[in-house]
Amino acid sequence: MTLQELDELLAASEGRWSIIAGPAFADSIVVNHVEPTPWLNVASHTHSYVYTDDVGVTMKLGLRVSPKDALQAVWMKNLDRARGIELYLDVFFQGALVRRWIAVAVDDRCLLPKPPRADEPTADRVTHALFRALAAANDRVDAFDDCFRRCGFRVL
Repeated sequence: MTLQELDELLAASEGRWSIIAGPAFADSIVVNHVEPTPWLNVASHTHSYVYTDDVGVTMKLGLRVSPKDALQAVWMKNLDRARGIELYLDVFFQGALVRRWIAVAVDDRCLLPKPPRADEPTADRVTHALFRALAAANDRVDAFDDCFRRCGFRVL
């Protein structure tokens, strides 16, 4: 399968994902030696998705991009809460990481793609379709459509 074929599969995948909640064991380990008491933090994706038509295609979501404060950007100004948490959305083919998006969890109800430019919220066709498919897998299409519209996203 080529990356272009994978992108087309992802774009047409709405309604074809099985969700597995809980750690995905694709972990990020952070060791802090600076503070008086050293600590170890293990972060993991919180959800896995399996494409039901081909179990070789999977996604993992929930590993935070940064443990720091929430993202605040101008494109979120029309949401109830104008801030979000950045998460990695990783796509795997036969266990190999092949695509990565940064997702932003907003308003405690939807997941949006982080736009390439903060002053111009856009998403390409594949990204929009994939994030909408994730919303459908979680029975949140209406919330996704509402947040996408309120943030002023355009599909390229």
